[in-house]
Amino acid sequence: RRLARDYERLAETLKGFHWLAFSILLLPKVLDGLRMAS
Repeated sequence: RRLARDYERLAETLKGFHWLAFSILLLPKVLDGLRMAS
């Protein structure tokens, strides 16, 4: 039972890391787009 709770927390953490990595990968493209637009 405690193990399941740990897995849930791990899933939440991985979700957070997924968004972090996604943001880091996307940021340069977004900045390039803004630079081109201005």
